[in-house]
Amino acid sequence: MPVVTPSGDDLLIIEGYLDELRLVYGRAANTVDSYYLDLCKAAGMLAEGGVGLLAASQDDIATLMGTLRGQMAESSLARMMSALRNLYRWLVEVGNLPASPLDHLEIPRVPYRLPEIVTVEEVSRLVEVIDTSTPLGLRDRAILELLYGSGLRVSEAIGLDVEDFIEGDRLLRVTGKGDKTRIVPLTPYTEEYLQRYITGGARQRALGSKRNSAIFISSRGTRLTRQAVWQFTRRYALAAQITVAIHPHTLRHSCATHMVNAGADIRVVQELLGHASLATTQIYTQVTPARLAKVYRNTHPRAEIGRETFL
Repeated sequence: MPVVTPSGDDLLIIEGYLDELRLVYGRAANTVDSYYLDLCKAAGMLAEGGVGLLAASQDDIATLMGTLRGQMAESSLARMMSALRNLYRWLVEVGNLPASPLDHLEIPRVPYRLPEIVTVEEVSRLVEVIDTSTPLGLRDRAILELLYGSGLRVSEAIGLDVEDFIEGDRLLRVTGKGDKTRIVPLTPYTEEYLQRYITGGARQRALGSKRNSAIFISSRGTRLTRQAVWQFTRRYALAAQITVAIHPHTLRHSCATHMVNAGADIRVVQELLGHASLATTQIYTQVTPARLAKVYRNTHPRAEIGRETFL
């Protein structure tokens, strides 16, 4: 798809909206960057037809959707139109438009997919394949225990500083999306490997003579990157013969799913994961047929009546 550029006026509108998202609502940089690319592409294509954002009609937006539908995946189109809808809602709120051209327009929805997870046994295999006799092995075990044990996002884990580890209380201070801080509990396994990595000297050996407040340090003495975590997670998964296409976020999904399946309150899981909306957490409440049957047998007053009653 050719690169298209919005007009100067439209670019100012987009940047004003994104400033609002960043400064007022505290949206993450990655989210703002995605909105910027999508909105610039949409505004640029409208400009090619001689229409600016403020002058675009419902027909203009419908034509844009029809053009893009043959050029991009349905999920990408849904994401772009969602960004455009939110932009127009903001323009109405600030008084630049009387109504949004998307108000009565049916836009595609992002296809719903349940997150892929691994089993408890596969998690054990994943972490136990790591050689913890080396500083980097201890680091890798600690971070994977943390991603699964406390359901952290990988960006939250690599953003941790040493002072965030509340040693002795089995707690961790986490800064999530929108710079919101929460306190999460640690499993005994996570606490053990964090202690061994931090206080046992492995972190300092990886750090060398450099100074860095990060908990998780790369082999170059810098803060660990998302890409590095993805790479060694995949490497350990292959070594553990796990066939699921595992990545760091798989462990977060698995943590939430396993807790919900074991009976955890959905609001507790919401707090643990740092979700702003309960609706986001509810994707983990999808009930498997096996769990449905088990809960039904254990809770319905007539589910376990002997067959002889009816003979």
